This record gives sequence, structure tokens and C-alpha cells, in this order.
Amino acid sequence: MMPAAGFKPALAIAIIALSSCKSAGPFPAFKLDGLSPAVRKALTGALETAQAQPKSAGASGQLGKLLLAHSLPAPALTAFERARHLDPTSPAWPYYAGVIYQGRKEFAQARQAFEEHLAVDGTSFAGAVRLAETLFALGDKQGSLERFAAAIGKRPASPRACYGMGVLLASQGKHEDARRFFERALEVFPRYRQAHLALAGKPVEPADNHAVPFDDPLMAEVRRLDASPRGIRLQAQQLARAGKVGKAVILLQAALSEDPGQTGFRSDLMMYFTHLEKWEKAEELFLAMVTENPNNAVAHAQRGEMLVARNKCAKAVEAFDTALRIDPKLPMAHQGLGECQLALKHLASAESHFRRAIESDPDYSKAHASLGVLLVQNRQFAKAIPHLLKGEFARGREQARVLFALGTAYQNTGHAAKASETLQLARVVDDAYGSATAQSKPAPSHRAARH
Repeated sequence: MMPAAGFKPALAIAIIALSSCKSAGPFPAFKLDGLSPAVRKALTGALETAQAQPKSAGASGQLGKLLLAHSLPAPALTAFERARHLDPTSPAWPYYAGVIYQGRKEFAQARQAFEEHLAVDGTSFAGAVRLAETLFALGDKQGSLERFAAAIGKRPASPRACYGMGVLLASQGKHEDARRFFERALEVFPRYRQAHLALAGKPVEPADNHAVPFDDPLMAEVRRLDASPRGIRLQAQQLARAGKVGKAVILLQAALSEDPGQTGFRSDLMMYFTHLEKWEKAEELFLAMVTENPNNAVAHAQRGEMLVARNKCAKAVEAFDTALRIDPKLPMAHQGLGECQLALKHLASAESHFRRAIESDPDYSKAHASLGVLLVQNRQFAKAIPHLLKGEFARGREQARVLFALGTAYQNTGHAAKASETLQLARVVDDAYGSATAQSKPAPSHRAARH
């Protein structure tokens, strides 16, 4: 991999520069080994800007955000502490410092940082939740309770805040109250593993909150700065989900031209070209991937999905079978084969493949949704409900299909109120997308490819 233009090899070992404003502390030191050209270019540029403006809190803070976006929290903290010193009136810099201290379990420093953040921005929901978590970790249960209660008052359906309140109440022996908060968290986020464990009577524990929905605009800014291959793919996914598949393609094509070795970019482009019905371009990418690696199971499975989209189910079955010969546990291949078997009215085989997809990836929401709909068709209503609740991937008409199945399952298991509410929502979704889907398809459902 070639270094970014104008970048000197010596800087790949470390970048260390002392601030001309000594009271603000040093600029951060960080290694660039193993980072992509785009990331090295972004970090080098941000450092040069901060060095050129040593009294600018914004320049140091921007450097910190870039470092944090690329999983370099230690130097990011140095940059945020500089920014925090240079501009004590900004709510952002103590917040970012607090996030890093919280992640490092340095709770006393985290508490000070979040309190400083809230002193400037008293409306910050994310700050209130993080301070509540930090106070609980420090043993201040009363202070934690007050903060959680205030946060939940603002966002009653926040999974992270509800889980935190549940943990706190459970620690006080108030298990029934705790159960209600765990259940509320799961209503919004059914895949919340720690909440499931708590309801099953397992010891409650602090959550790994990376995947939990959370209203956190400052950290959202950081995530948007991720110029790594992972970050670029996430940006493309977000564009596709917003219906901007063409822009996702442009983003990935530009990234692939800069870093041709990223197989993940090709894999995603193949999926997006399939969505846009640009079959020749999708086939070209497939051939490039299997020429580079004939045992690329994901490429064969994606070709199967492309053939399904072209109503060539028999050939799609061959592609999925090839993928499974290479990787017998590949979830997307089992899912695709299940859909083909369903189209061919081989219901038992379809159910088997949906279940095997879930065995390989318990969080595979698309497989859960497909299995749930099939179970409703087979009148196994009670068994269908937990799978349908995990079908969070669904959008557009597919979302309506899942909701209709869920409403039917509720109706046949004695949950009349839930059935009425769910079926009404299904009709609203179906009406909203009825005319739109005649002109454009919903954004593709993206699964992280394994290479």
C-alpha cells in the first residue's frame, strides 16, 4: 500500500508536535502504521491545521474527532483536553473526553467531564444518560436514579436509558420494577442481549452499547468522519437506506479507485448494481471477485441474489449451492436458498434453510422475518411472534408483509389490542409504499459480508 501523496515515511512511526500555546498541553502523538491512505491523509491534514492554529479549540477538537472516529482514543483524548482548555464554553470537548474516560472505566474523570458538559448544555439527553451510568459505576445510586429518571422523562422509549434504570433498580432489589424497564427496552430494541439475560434471571451487567439505538448527536458527528474502509461502507449503506443508491455507488467507486485491494467495496457495489438492475456491471464485479479468489463464498451468494432479482431461480439455486459448498454455514446463502425453495413451494426445505441461517447468525433479522412469515402461513402463530419481532431489517412493502404476519399472529394468540395496532400500522405502511414501489424498489437490505 503506497503512502498518501506528500506524506513522509518518518511520520508513519509517530507524529509528535508541541503546542506553541504551552498551557494547553501538547498535540497528540499517534502512529499511522496500517491505516488506509484516506485515513492517513485526513489525520495528517487535521494535525497540520491544528499546529498552524495552536490557539484554536476547533482545530484541536476536529483532530480529536478524527482520531476517535478511527479508533485512536488515547491521542484523541489529548486533543480533546487541549480543546477543552482552549474553549471552556463548548459543551462538545468535555463530552468527548467523558466518552473516552467512560470507555476506559476512569469514572471519576468521566463524571467531572459529563458534569462540565451538562453545565453548558443542560438539555443534553446523551450527556444525562452517560452521567447516570457513570454515577452508578461510582456507587452513587441516588444520583444515578435522578439522572436516569430525568433522561427517561425526555425519552421514555430509549433502550439504553431503560436498561440502565433496570440495572439500577435490580441492584436495589426492586426486581419487578426492573423487569418493566428491561421489557420496555426490548420493545424498542428486541436484540438487546443484556436485557434478555436480565429477564432470564441472569446477573445484570453493564451493556456493550455500540449497537444499541441512542440519541447521541455528538458521537454521530464522529461516526460520519470515519474514512476507513469500514466507515466508507457504512456511509454507503446509509445512503442506500435513504434511497440514494446511485450516490452510494459513486462513493464506493471513488473509494475503490483509491484502494483497489478492498474486496468489500466490490462486494457492496455488486449488491447496489443488482438493486439498480445494472446486471452487466454486477456480473463484471462477480467475475473480478472470483478471479481474485475462486473460493469467495460471499461472491457466489451475491450472484445468487442477483439471479433471484432477475427471476432466474434455478440458476440462483446453483449459485447458492456453490457458496454453501465453500462455506456450509454462510447465512446469506442459506437465506437466499430458503427464499428460492419458498418460491418453488418447497416449504419444509425453505424453513430448514431459514433456521440454518439463524443458527449461523442469531441476529440475522432478514432470516427471522422470513421464518416468522412462513410459520404464520403454517399456522404456528405463537412460534412466529419472536421471529417477526426480530425482523427489523424490513422496509417498504416488505415491512408491511412482516407487520401483517405479526398482526395475524397476535390475533390468533389472544392479543387483540396488539393485533389491532399492528394491523393498522401494516395498512398504513402498505398504503404509503403501494404507489412508490411501482416506480422504485426499497433500498437493499445490507448484510456485512465475510471475506
